[in-house]
Amino acid sequence: MPTKSKTSNHLWTLISKLKQSEKRYFSLWSSVQGQNSSYIVLFKFLEKFKGRINDDVIKEKHEGPNFNENLRQTKRYLYDQILKFLRLYNEDKWLLHHPLHWTYEGNILRSKGLYEQSHKRLLKAKRKALEYQQWEAAIKINLQLIDQAHQQIERNLGVKIQDLFTENQSYLRQYQYEQIYAGIFYELFVLQRTRKLSPEEWSIKLERIFDYPELITLPDTPSFFTAYYYYSTWALGFRLKGQKEKAFKFYNKLRKHWETNGIFQKIHQEKYKISLANYLNSCHSIGRYQDFEEILHQIKSIKSNGFDEEAESFQNIVHLNLLYILNKKYDSLIDYKAQFDDKYILYIKKGLSEYHSKINSGRRFVIKLNVAILVFAAQYYQASSEWGLAIWDDTLSEHRLDIQIFGKIIYLISFYELKKNDDALEELDLKRDAFYKYVRSKYSNTKVEKHFESFISCFNSLLYALVRQDYSKAEHEIFNEFYQKKESGKMVVNTHLKNAHNFTFLWARTYVEQKPFWKLMQE
Repeated sequence: MPTKSKTSNHLWTLISKLKQSEKRYFSLWSSVQGQNSSYIVLFKFLEKFKGRINDDVIKEKHEGPNFNENLRQTKRYLYDQILKFLRLYNEDKWLLHHPLHWTYEGNILRSKGLYEQSHKRLLKAKRKALEYQQWEAAIKINLQLIDQAHQQIERNLGVKIQDLFTENQSYLRQYQYEQIYAGIFYELFVLQRTRKLSPEEWSIKLERIFDYPELITLPDTPSFFTAYYYYSTWALGFRLKGQKEKAFKFYNKLRKHWETNGIFQKIHQEKYKISLANYLNSCHSIGRYQDFEEILHQIKSIKSNGFDEEAESFQNIVHLNLLYILNKKYDSLIDYKAQFDDKYILYIKKGLSEYHSKINSGRRFVIKLNVAILVFAAQYYQASSEWGLAIWDDTLSEHRLDIQIFGKIIYLISFYELKKNDDALEELDLKRDAFYKYVRSKYSNTKVEKHFESFISCFNSLLYALVRQDYSKAEHEIFNEFYQKKESGKMVVNTHLKNAHNFTFLWARTYVEQKPFWKLMQE
């Protein structure tokens, strides 16, 4: 049984998720209903309230008509009324591409004895169901047509009914194909997210999925979604196998599949956007940026409906845009900085906060990390130190430990760049020492240790040499020494911390070769 506190918070959370236009129209709609005014008063009170609340707070803070005795019923009624309003408010948008709503109208006409009009409505619903390849709907509509037909005296009644049943068999086969291929894809999708298997077990399961005979070739005249899941399975499978060029080939096939079936782009906008985003991620993996900007603009132009779609679009668009900025070629630092500004960075911060519940920790870390790299390359060291520390201070994730360590490395490097000319590096030495000891103590004698031991030790030695007050070597020599360790193979390049290693190595090169970071980043 939910507590009073929980029920109040559920109501407040629902109200807080309403758009301003929805709140405005709900108030108008409620007043037209002429219902009990107490729930409208409660709505207006909760709409303006900041923070989570319980019944006691409502009773204490509320001023005006007294509904305290019936507060529980008023809250429940308000919750139901908001949902009822949202159904009506969004009805056109939700039912636009769902043919079954015409069958409801057909049933209403039939109940009035308007059989011819009802029949025409059902035929219209069926045409739309077939146009959108909604096989379940088409089967249900045919069953209603059969029901109508056998109640009427018609010539060739048996033939008409048999034809409708034959149609349903073909629709059912298409639906079964879609379910088979969707099942294979989601089996692969779940495997992608499985972390508890050993690498050997994981690889065996992956290969077992690709032993399915259905993946040898597509069936004849496949439906849109049969082909969609077929291409998606091969694309994701090759990506998981590390075969990037083959993955790109199938992501590109999937993109073209959408382009030749324009009607499905409108009906399934979110799936279309995700397919385009996956295509661009695949482009990035092979260093192909020719049409990156054009397709990214295409993704941005597709409107999102609801919180889930907004959050998904935000994380995909920001992630892809950051990848594009970081990999695009620039003639000068000014050109590079022109790709973003404080307003854009603030937009990212706001979005990460607003959509926190939807964005998974791995993607959140990647976005923060790319922002940290972006502003570091722009020589905004205060900002890069803050973003690096924000990654380290985020909820600890064993899955993305590499990024959290990377974040702390960016923080320490940025701190050095900020303080190196101020003779204030003692604090960096303390931070470096604390970081090294923490990583060693937490992950010593674990399977994680081998991933970072060589590189972290070398990085620690580099910072230690830079912050020593009595070293005899020049800054250039210290960086060159670090650079040579990697070149000679003395520093092990671990897959787990490869990106952090490459970033640090690139930073060292700025001192060895006297080139700016943003310039080296493009080489």
